[in-house]
Amino acid sequence: PLPVGFVYTEKAPLYRQQGPRLVRCGHAVRMNRFRVVGARNVSGRAFWVAPTGVLIPRDRVRVARRTGRPGYISDHTRWIHVDLSEQTLVAYLGPTPLLATLVSTGKPGRATPTGHHRIHWKKVSATMRGTDKKTGRYEVGDVPWVMYYRSRYALHGAYWHSRFGRVRSHGCTNLPPADAWWLFRWTRPV
Repeated sequence: PLPVGFVYTEKAPLYRQQGPRLVRCGHAVRMNRFRVVGARNVSGRAFWVAPTGVLIPRDRVRVARRTGRPGYISDHTRWIHVDLSEQTLVAYLGPTPLLATLVSTGKPGRATPTGHHRIHWKKVSATMRGTDKKTGRYEVGDVPWVMYYRSRYALHGAYWHSRFGRVRSHGCTNLPPADAWWLFRWTRPV
């Protein structure tokens, strides 16, 4: 169920509140997920609250929230929402969320297109090339589970990094490979 939080840093300290103070009770590692049941501020610090009452610092977590579906989407239509500010993706069937995950979208100067788009072409794998202002030309072969939705922009798996939840792509939406595979099989066209 949404909202769901994803730890996107290497480690996130976990706390329990005892009166006015916080007591550290462990840590969560990158990609750990939890249902967000609330938010709390303690001594000027912002936290998300997990079902067990554990507090996780807001700056270590990305949150996938339910979003209103566009009016033209029926109860049986598959659609995807990418939240650029939270670096999350949620796949829906009508009003029902089926998959939530972290993504990495376009960095400054290479923004991911906003708006409503349809996937028009899919490839099991592709070679992606381009130019980066900092590093020059790049070429990445065997990019998995590519779903093009606008010109050269696509949703696809990214095996070359694991920093999902952070802006870093050349405009595409990078997904963990297992989530890209699920999405590739679920989306249309076949």
